Amino acid sequence: MSFYVLIPAYKPEQSMLPFMDELLQQTKNIILVDDGGGEKYKPLFTALENKGITVLVHPQNMGKGKALKTGISYIMDNFPNSDIITADCDGQHSVKDIMRVAKALEENPDKLIIGGRALKENVPLRSRFGNSVMRNTYRLTTGIKVHDTQTGLRGIPSFMLDRLLELKGDRYEFEMNMLLMLREWGIKPYEIEIETIYINNNEGSHFDTVKDSGRILKQIFKYIFKRLFSFIKFAASSLTCFVIDWLSCLLFMQVIPSFTFDFLSFKGIEGNVFISSVLARIISSLTNYTINKRIVFAHNGRNSFIKYIALVVAVMILSSSVLTVITTLLVAGGMVKEQAVAIFKPIVDALFFVMNFFIQKKLIFKK
Repeated sequence: MSFYVLIPAYKPEQSMLPFMDELLQQTKNIILVDDGGGEKYKPLFTALENKGITVLVHPQNMGKGKALKTGISYIMDNFPNSDIITADCDGQHSVKDIMRVAKALEENPDKLIIGGRALKENVPLRSRFGNSVMRNTYRLTTGIKVHDTQTGLRGIPSFMLDRLLELKGDRYEFEMNMLLMLREWGIKPYEIEIETIYINNNEGSHFDTVKDSGRILKQIFKYIFKRLFSFIKFAASSLTCFVIDWLSCLLFMQVIPSFTFDFLSFKGIEGNVFISSVLARIISSLTNYTINKRIVFAHNGRNSFIKYIALVVAVMILSSSVLTVITTLLVAGGMVKEQAVAIFKPIVDALFFVMNFFIQKKLIFKK
């Protein structure tokens, strides 16, 4: 496996020198990004360049996320198909753990590797509280369990890199956005426990508890709103088409003559209920496809219509069969056919509503 260690650095301490010396003993593939530290820190970066480390320079501070994107872009251009291990420069990640993440990525090339700190002992209160809030908020939002959402030690497979360059966020929120997109990208995280290291109560960190935490939480809330709004649009589309489907079904039942046939081993199935339900579903489905493609999911991909029709046919047959069987049983019990359809068609359709949303989002209109 070919990998590069990418380290963003903003006004690093002199203690970074022995750390880099130790890392050089394990790998020469190191990319360092000077995120606008200025002239005061130029001798330190020059010393690291003299050791054979590639140093990329921002003329001014642009944020950790931007520094990571600069490094990712450089590695993609010069060392294509290489994986990346991101690490911090403030001594929170040991060389041993960096190499453990690299090994985990080699063994799990389809996953994002997360070097998670246990955060149990000798952890500053602000860090313990902040990590707890972020961890639980992230889990509630995405359903994905990650113990340390704020760790900078990650193993990123090469196939993720082009997506990360398009990801929003130029500061610490970039790393949270990476985690928030995992489910949409279909990528699973794989977390390994690493050593928890805080030097001088983490005084060297440039993380602003108020501003940067606010930026991260803002991204989480945007993620929640985006998913919720998508579901609301889908619900509105489905409700509109449900009304069209329901009314169409009742209309067709008035114009299609009643007849019976044997179906699914039941005797005397009301044939016009089945046919009316099928015709109504065709009309509502074409309407639903147009709305979902253009408005709900804003999808521009190909072959979505073919996949959508396949889903419609499967759901149509299943829901129509269920409705027909229920109606037949209720009519046999003395209920009026039209009344049975009017009451139970909404119930049957509701059973397929959530399933439809996730199938369309994940398979048919997947971006």
